[in-house]
Amino acid sequence: MFLLRTTATLFMLISTFSTHATSATEDSSVTPNKTEPSQGLEIFHFHCSRCHGRTAEGDGRFAIIYRRLHSSLPSNFTMGYFESRPAAYLKTIISDGGEANQRSKYMPPFGDALNSREIDLLVKIIQKTGADKKLPVMTDSR
Repeated sequence: MFLLRTTATLFMLISTFSTHATSATEDSSVTPNKTEPSQGLEIFHFHCSRCHGRTAEGDGRFAIIYRRLHSSLPSNFTMGYFESRPAAYLKTIISDGGEANQRSKYMPPFGDALNSREIDLLVKIIQKTGADKKLPVMTDSR
């Protein structure tokens, strides 16, 4: 019964990512009048916060699924070790997913949902979060 429930939960998680990835691809234009950090935060909150949390501490609402699967929790970007990770490394994980890079098989690939510029903005947010030990605050330059 546990395996059936876990499999159903995992299927729901994957379909959620697929649905959001498809809809994001169709309207994923980044608004040019916003600052880069705000654009990166917007992308982070839409695509990443479900697992990594609204404050990037690895405690998103899907983290409970990781616990049920007896898997390690999503990365906590506020711990500081992502500050020094090379941008190319982070871009590869975001684009190709965790399993393709010997990381968590539950980290989905976003290469089809996000363009290169959007992935670059996410990398900057992740590195800044690691440096500051907290997710930057969203600002809007409108």
